[in-house]
Amino acid sequence: MSAEGRLVLREPIQRVSKQTGQVVDSITEITLRRPKLGDLVAAMEAAGGAASAGSMTLHLAARLSGIPAAELSELDIEDGAALMELVAGFMPAGLKTGMGGSPSPRGASASPPTGETGDQPNSDFGVLVPLSGKPN
Repeated sequence: MSAEGRLVLREPIQRVSKQTGQVVDSITEITLRRPKLGDLVAAMEAAGGAASAGSMTLHLAARLSGIPAAELSELDIEDGAALMELVAGFMPAGLKTGMGGSPSPRGASASPPTGETGDQPNSDFGVLVPLSGKPN
């Protein structure tokens, strides 16, 4: 793992003066320092504890870059995705899949619970998908 990461933005972030409405600064690249455990903990707290991995990653990127999360939220979608990948690249393998996640309410079950009709919940979208593969 490297000591820092750098991202050249495709679409720079424009900082606008609240008084004049004029662009006063433009961020064209973001440099991230290597995170410490305290950065991860603080980012999780800033994101609301059991928040989504995306929110936690945004707050971690803000800490590592020195750019406020509100400004990073204005990134173009491609730049935002690249920034999230850059942050994830710092994380040990065990944290990459569970960044910001909380334990499953189902416990340690290897298979998802089924409803009375044999439907299995699709946790990605919160809808039931019948075992036949046809949506209700």
